[in-house]
Amino acid sequence: EFVGVSNLLPAYSDPEFRGEKLLTGASFGSSGSGYARSTAHNFNVLPLEKQVNNFRKYKAQLVNMVGQEYAVKIVSEALFGISTGTNDFTNNYYLNPLTKSNNYSVEGFQNLLIHSLTVFIQNIFSEGCTKLVIIGLPPFGCLPSQITLHNLLGNTCVEEFNEVAMSFNAKIKSLAAKMMLNHRDLRIVYFDIYDTLVDTVNFPFKYGFRETRKGCCGT
Repeated sequence: EFVGVSNLLPAYSDPEFRGEKLLTGASFGSSGSGYARSTAHNFNVLPLEKQVNNFRKYKAQLVNMVGQEYAVKIVSEALFGISTGTNDFTNNYYLNPLTKSNNYSVEGFQNLLIHSLTVFIQNIFSEGCTKLVIIGLPPFGCLPSQITLHNLLGNTCVEEFNEVAMSFNAKIKSLAAKMMLNHRDLRIVYFDIYDTLVDTVNFPFKYGFRETRKGCCGT
């Protein structure tokens, strides 16, 4: 409320999202998607570029509602956020054998995702974005589903996957610095969730939990 947004951002695709609601932000995300187009294809959801296209449509609606000058002001002062990437690994690279068969090493696949993120940043910057928060990957090796699928000897985190998450997060931070250097009007904040979640998994009682490794849905 303090920054003038809704408590829960409405989905852009919601038919009720119109009128004054246009002024307080929207979610353009698509559950199950990721940085890679193939990840979205696996679940028949919107890939990142279509999410950006929806933002362009939203911006056009905003112009029609409040005029070009005020719409530009709203967009330039808005805080953009992106949180994705886990599905690219858990539900694509490590799950779909066709992805690996395309001769992608882990680092090669990471670089593919970073390229997608680069294009995303360039696209929204060209549409007027000046403030962006990028949320890093969690320790997805600690997800119950990943422990069940890839750690048959116990219920400990899959450390290989956590190392992949950490190295990918380092690439995000490096990209953010590079993009801000190339675009002086752009401010990017990297938001780390990895360390806090690892601490939560390892010391659940500190955070009011009893169990952090067993899934609730059969995993």
